[in-house]
Amino acid sequence: MIPALPIRTRFVLWTFLILSLSFYAQNGSYHIKQLDSLINVGKRVSLEDPVLARTYYNKVLSESDHPYYQGFARSLIGLTYKSESNFKAAFDNFLEGLTVLEGTDLHRLRASINNNIGLVYQDYGMYDKTLEYYLRSHEIYTTNYLGDRFMDGRVISLLNLIHVRAALENYEEGQKLAETTYDLIDTWDTASENKKMYFVYYNSIVGNMYLQKGDLVKARKYYGAIDLQGIENRIHKSYKTRFHIGLLKLSLLEGDAASSDIYEKKITAALPHLGDKKVVMEAYKALADYYKENGDLAKEVDAKDNVMAIWEDYLDAEKVFESFEINRQKEEVEYKSRISLLEKEQTINKKNRLIIILVFVSILAWIFIFLSRIRKRHREEKEQSEHQKQEYRAQIEESQETLKQKDKELVSHALKALDREKGLSDVRSELDELKDVKGDQIQNKIAQLQKKLDYRVRHNWEEFEKRFLATHESFYQKLKEDFPSLTDNDLNMCALLKLKFSSKEIANLKGISVNSVKVSRYRIRKKLGINNQDLLVDFIDQY
Repeated sequence: MIPALPIRTRFVLWTFLILSLSFYAQNGSYHIKQLDSLINVGKRVSLEDPVLARTYYNKVLSESDHPYYQGFARSLIGLTYKSESNFKAAFDNFLEGLTVLEGTDLHRLRASINNNIGLVYQDYGMYDKTLEYYLRSHEIYTTNYLGDRFMDGRVISLLNLIHVRAALENYEEGQKLAETTYDLIDTWDTASENKKMYFVYYNSIVGNMYLQKGDLVKARKYYGAIDLQGIENRIHKSYKTRFHIGLLKLSLLEGDAASSDIYEKKITAALPHLGDKKVVMEAYKALADYYKENGDLAKEVDAKDNVMAIWEDYLDAEKVFESFEINRQKEEVEYKSRISLLEKEQTINKKNRLIIILVFVSILAWIFIFLSRIRKRHREEKEQSEHQKQEYRAQIEESQETLKQKDKELVSHALKALDREKGLSDVRSELDELKDVKGDQIQNKIAQLQKKLDYRVRHNWEEFEKRFLATHESFYQKLKEDFPSLTDNDLNMCALLKLKFSSKEIANLKGISVNSVKVSRYRIRKKLGINNQDLLVDFIDQY
């Protein structure tokens, strides 16, 4: 048995354990905050300096091997390469991110990466493939997230679907998606900045859809509803530039020269600060249309040259896309193969678990039977023991009954002896009176009779003791061992008291006065060390 530790030692151990757990929790929390900080800093600089953003994201990759941070960082790195039109590097990171997330419940990240792949295809104008990945992203959100959870991701997936439907000139489907998206954004709290921000994106994308359709009235309605008040700092330059590009196109179609001039200046001022080549190319296209409308041939040509320079980065992209699709399909086949193997392993594991369960149940059944037998045996032994106890109690009761019967016989014998003794005492008294009568023969006869009487008295008392010791054989021995100062006369007195004789009966039996009996009882009480309050008879009755 392990000895119990002292209280002070236990206190020190518990304190050390609590402090260790607290330190571990704080250290883990600090590490998570550090990783989140690196991601947030990277996001802030990504559209202006993609290379710097990648240094922060690569730091996250090196600091954590958790699927969440691995997948998140790969997704963000892919976006920085997309903004540089480095589609191969973008696809490699997206594919790596999807591979890391396989078999996890990080559905939002998988939806986000599929959405980002759709953005790459959208930049290149491959809208069928764009739609495929946007639908994958939307399906993940609608399958795994309901209610308010990750509603921003669901809104973004719907906005992207509206954009690609417009690009494919499927305006009817785009309008249906616009109604669904509006209802979803409108469920946000009125004071929420997210609600205002996503309504800005919504009005811009839906306005652009009607602009492409040629419905200038509705396009103006949605572009005119864009309100940046209170959230302007949350809208990045590249998104603001896209708003201005749409408004410039709309102003040109409406023939609003004054508004066109305003948006041309805003777009031109933003160009040096844009890191996303796709946005830059769209800006130069809109500016080329503006310069053409205003008859500035030199600037129109310059803008178109910039468009072509950027487009050259896209010319070799088809091979990259084909390679990506081959690798993605290969990954899917391998993933399905792994799933198939996993299912087989699970089937085997189920069988193994079933066998283990059967063995376990068999062991439990055997243990149950074994314990049942033990309980049955214990019950039988208990019943047998109880039976033996009952027999033993019966024997004790029988012995006690026999003892009581013998005590009764002993008392009866003593009472008879008492009567005889009384008669003999009377005869002795009469003989004592005859002693004064003269005559030698009479005196001799009287002496002989007295001897016979004395013998008979002694014989009666010896017969009494013999019967008494036959019933209470160790009575004298135990009293003598505990109280050596008791005389034979004291022991005789104790024997009569055990048989519940009164002082008067004892006096008659022994041929002495009642006062002599009381004196004798007092002397015995002193020798036994009994207080006056204690009963002498009860004390003697214990032996």
